[in-house]
Amino acid sequence: MDSDRRRRALDAQRQARAREAETPEETQERRAVAAERQARARAEETAVQVQQRRELDAQRQARARKQESAEESQLRRDMDAQRQARAREQESAEESQLRRDMDAQRQARVREQESAEESQLRRDMDAQRQAEARREESVEEAVRRRNTNAERMAAARFRKIEHFVRAGLNYSPHVDYAASIAVSVGDMDVKCRYCDALKFKGEAIGMCCIGGKVHLERLPQPPPFLEMLLFTQSDISKMFWKYIRKYNSMFQMTSFGADTIDLGQGFMPTCRIQGQVYHRIGSLLPQVGQEAKYLQIYFTDNKDEEIERRMNALGMDQTHREIVVELQNMLDERNHLVRQFKSKFRALEPSHRLRICADKTPPNEHDRRYNAPITSEVAIILAGDTTSNRDIVIEQRDGRLKRIAETNP
Repeated sequence: MDSDRRRRALDAQRQARAREAETPEETQERRAVAAERQARARAEETAVQVQQRRELDAQRQARARKQESAEESQLRRDMDAQRQARAREQESAEESQLRRDMDAQRQARVREQESAEESQLRRDMDAQRQAEARREESVEEAVRRRNTNAERMAAARFRKIEHFVRAGLNYSPHVDYAASIAVSVGDMDVKCRYCDALKFKGEAIGMCCIGGKVHLERLPQPPPFLEMLLFTQSDISKMFWKYIRKYNSMFQMTSFGADTIDLGQGFMPTCRIQGQVYHRIGSLLPQVGQEAKYLQIYFTDNKDEEIERRMNALGMDQTHREIVVELQNMLDERNHLVRQFKSKFRALEPSHRLRICADKTPPNEHDRRYNAPITSEVAIILAGDTTSNRDIVIEQRDGRLKRIAETNP
């Protein structure tokens, strides 16, 4: 044992002399090699070996600190504080937050393993240390500490407020009102495990699909051109977002209007509607001498003329033509409403003649069932029960409207 102790002492002296003779570059290189070697060794450790190493390090550190004098202990703490301060100055905001979260988790785990006696001992030591620190405070430091504590307590109380009852009368510049649970609902980052709906943390769990009982259809993938306009940062996408309301109005099929709109006076005038709102669909083709508008533009035979009418209606120049052309082609190919309207319009064009032969009635059928109609008849099927009136308003060729009562035979 004595020979081993002497050998270690000689090795330590020889190593100390060698390190004293090192240049700064050699010292840095030695430390880098040692750090790399230590990292490789720790990567190969098992969980048991990691725990054993930490326990041995803690014991060795405890023995070394017991042998320290008061001056050495203070010097070590000062050097640790300086090293820690330098490291924290170089941290980014994300790294600082991550460090605080990890410290809080580590502290929480340690406190969970404490016994009742250990918890009480820790609190007593914290109280003693805090009392000693307060005795050494100057008057200015004591005032500053009390103000800081008061602001922190006020902010904590405010975060618990659910309603802003007379909060404006108790305004404090030190309170972060935006962080209150009554104002900030957090991010929409809670995903339903059934339908993948995104919700806020405070929203009910089953409000989207009732816990998987309601199966929602998946939203179709947008066409490539529309996806490019919505989700990229290209020049054409930026132009689309800048004039998105005009593009939306350009392709609308109907409009909302009123005979008289009186906004009145005041700070925020509103338009209130009394009575019933009617959906009016005019002729699919414009009257003679009138410009096509809304749904009528979709039935323009010439594609270029259709594009020009849309752009002229909103006063848009040729720089928007590429977007308008692509959007129009997309609607013609993908939008089922546009395709249905156009197919029905083409069906109105007479392409054949119909003959009804009165002497060709099928056998065993009633004669009058196959009589030729006296007038042009229109049949409408209403699905489900209805309690409101079923008056029909039609637009005549001259543009005037005519109401047909439901009692009209």
